[in-house]
Amino acid sequence: MDDPESKQLPHARLHGLAPRTLTPLIFLTLAGCLSSEPRTTPTATPTGFAALAQEIAKFRELPLKRAVALTNFSALAAAANDYAPFQTQHVERAYKAIALLPNSVDLGKALIEYRRLERLVVYNEANAAAALAPNAALLGAPFEKSDVVSAREAPLGFAIVAALQEQNFHWQGKIAGLNLEDRRLAFRALATGDAALTIVARARGESSGNLSTSDLISIAQLAAALDEPAARLPNFLRHRLVFPYREGSQFVLWALKAKGWPGVNAVYGNPPLSSAQILHPEKYFAQLESPLHFFPASLIRRMKEGPLVEQSIGEYLLRAMLATEFAAKLASERASPWRGDQLFAFHDGADFVTAWFSSWKTQNDAVAFQHSYRTVLEKQQRVRFAARAGPRL
Repeated sequence: MDDPESKQLPHARLHGLAPRTLTPLIFLTLAGCLSSEPRTTPTATPTGFAALAQEIAKFRELPLKRAVALTNFSALAAAANDYAPFQTQHVERAYKAIALLPNSVDLGKALIEYRRLERLVVYNEANAAAALAPNAALLGAPFEKSDVVSAREAPLGFAIVAALQEQNFHWQGKIAGLNLEDRRLAFRALATGDAALTIVARARGESSGNLSTSDLISIAQLAAALDEPAARLPNFLRHRLVFPYREGSQFVLWALKAKGWPGVNAVYGNPPLSSAQILHPEKYFAQLESPLHFFPASLIRRMKEGPLVEQSIGEYLLRAMLATEFAAKLASERASPWRGDQLFAFHDGADFVTAWFSSWKTQNDAVAFQHSYRTVLEKQQRVRFAARAGPRL
């Protein structure tokens, strides 16, 4: 390894363990549509914004419990510690040890850029105020060439849906209370996919029963618009950014097609717990397959202090990791049998110790992932592992 003080315990595996009306908005600043010039953030008069909020709440079939005001965006208020209660510097070392993060990347600095692109809308329940980030006009990208009104309204609509989610489900607080990477990603995918689907369905004037997967093309275009400025982010953060839009909307569509907006609302009471359930909605809606967890009692007893890091990477980010060295289809095939994983990091004297446990559907699936992951680890970390006589199971 590049860090001589780090040592990594063997990767362990367990096996065999499932036509809308137009709202009378008066825009003070228009999104930069139909041109390559930088987009500017749209806003509206208080009366126009209040009318739009009422319309979206009615369309989304969620009560607007408090009037929402549009206010100025505060970057400081929008910031948060992605990995609380763990320190980012420890998470960085653990992610570098497993090759999720390149050794040259400063995770703290990368997170600043990530948050700039991820927090495009903010809602503060304390004063019922919504705000748009300076680059929130990206949210109107899918409509720029075809529907100028929707391009302007989309960022405002995302902020209003965020307010509805918080007022009815206290969703921001629930996400903030999570520290597992994969579970937080699943929660964000539910909320973001819900908002994106709401905006697209309303723009098309479609009822929930008439939506189809072809209606998700606009959301894929939105994900692509976000992916472009995210090109300088580390690979896993870039994937983490676009996942909630594209895959999240597909997941929400399952609930919407089955039971309409009340069905989507019900999911907030029993949310998906992994990116695997978002990627494969049947693992949530048809045959529940919750992620497995690990408690390495003997390892924890051996350490003088508790874990510095405890994370779950999840199927989606494992797929992104493998895709750095393999074709996307093969990376997906290797990651899809995932049943659970947990990454621990400890101080053991002067050493920084990482232990990563994972579970797979079958023994062959575990071996296939191990072989692919070993290639990634060797190339990313510039190390070489001694060949074994046979698979270690």
